Amino acid sequence: MGKRVIVVGGGIAGMQTALKLSAGGVSALLLERDADLGGKLTGWHKLFPSFTPAHEVLDELRRRLAASDVEVRTRCEVAEVARDGVTLSTGERLEADAVVVATGFTLFDARIKEEYGYGIYDNVYTTVDIERMLNEGRVALKDGTAPRRIAFLHCVGSRDEKVCQHHCSKVCCITGVK
Repeated sequence: MGKRVIVVGGGIAGMQTALKLSAGGVSALLLERDADLGGKLTGWHKLFPSFTPAHEVLDELRRRLAASDVEVRTRCEVAEVARDGVTLSTGERLEADAVVVATGFTLFDARIKEEYGYGIYDNVYTTVDIERMLNEGRVALKDGTAPRRIAFLHCVGSRDEKVCQHHCSKVCCITGVK
């Protein structure tokens, strides 16, 4: 009998993981809490560094999943994760040989870093705010006019002990499922 892996989280990492497992002959079950797959990618405009529209990447991943042997369950909340499976919020227990947790991330609340003025001054935005504006087709100041220039501050809050952020926002990958 082949291996079965449960992937918790239907964002880009979870979708890619489930597809790779399936391509390697592993039975993959992808569980997503929300009604649709995509996670944070659903709110992004274009991806760096290629500037590919995010919806193109998401559409392709969804198409590949639909054509694969990956079982996908949406509106499926995981209450408990164990080495050999998961328990859903409904109480249902799903067994597996392994579990991959790809539940995404929480964005840093920029209001905590008061010195940058987010939430205090007009026209101070996070990159998520800018992404939303780009998806709506227009970046504008509070008064509705277009900005003359934009400055981006990266890694706000990373490795800042004053706001209890001891880690860097660098992304790490671990590979090698056997």
